[in-house]
Amino acid sequence: MHDMRTTINAFVFVVIATFIPAVALADILETWESGTENAGVNGDLTWYGDTAAYDVASEVWPSGPDFDGDRSLRSENAVDDIPATVVTRIDSSLRFDKDLTWSVYFSGNTTTFSSNRRADLILMADTNDVNDIEDPGTANGINGYKVTLTDPYANATDNKPPSSHEDTTALGDSLTLWSVDDTDHRWRVVGSVEVSSSSGMADGWNIEVKRSSTGDWYIGYSNGAYGTETGGWNNVGSDTVSMTAFSGTAVYGGVGWLAPDNTETDLDDFGFDNFQLIPEPATLSLIVLAGALLGFRRNFKKA
Repeated sequence: MHDMRTTINAFVFVVIATFIPAVALADILETWESGTENAGVNGDLTWYGDTAAYDVASEVWPSGPDFDGDRSLRSENAVDDIPATVVTRIDSSLRFDKDLTWSVYFSGNTTTFSSNRRADLILMADTNDVNDIEDPGTANGINGYKVTLTDPYANATDNKPPSSHEDTTALGDSLTLWSVDDTDHRWRVVGSVEVSSSSGMADGWNIEVKRSSTGDWYIGYSNGAYGTETGGWNNVGSDTVSMTAFSGTAVYGGVGWLAPDNTETDLDDFGFDNFQLIPEPATLSLIVLAGALLGFRRNFKKA
């Protein structure tokens, strides 16, 4: 009987030890609700990069849908025609054999798409040097993925910064997935989802990006108030940079904004809310199985 109990205990331990990692990964979430207004980028997470180009501010916009809660991250003191990017560390929630979902809400005042007005969702970068993220050509080499909301550049020489992205003449108003590896030094298109030409950047954008456990990438989006359900997933390709580049190292994600010159409302009236990374949770069946095994173990000991 003792040997049987030992066997049962060992079996339950192995199953639970296998189950625990599936639920141990926590979400990455920044709502900026805990932040101090008008004091740069601050909140629940530690942020790096162009922190002076943003402020935590009210969720209320002069035009366009309001953000969630009481506070949001708003562009402030940004520089004409220069990207402003902030990132936070996210590798504690990365597990590439599970589905991963990033999301953010973006809104502002202007309604115009243009090639030098761009919102970025940084999904993964193996550096927190935002100069290298914004312009991989100046770096020793970085690996990364990001999604942009923009009317892509007419040609490579129009890039901001110059030559930081490949020529994307064929794309219209879009949400575009990009990647870069440490040998190329330029963001390259993985795939794109066209958005309605009648949609403006001030219409409120719920943006979601999913990477499946098999390396396929999807983009979903909706316009309107925060929390408006996205209209399904659009497949935009598969891994172009191996996940091994992001294993065993610090990895960062975040947001960025680029505005043209002579448009003060662009520089000061765009922003983000609820930056989030969700690793695939344990399924209900796994939770039920673990509970059943623990109950079986207790009942067996009483026998």
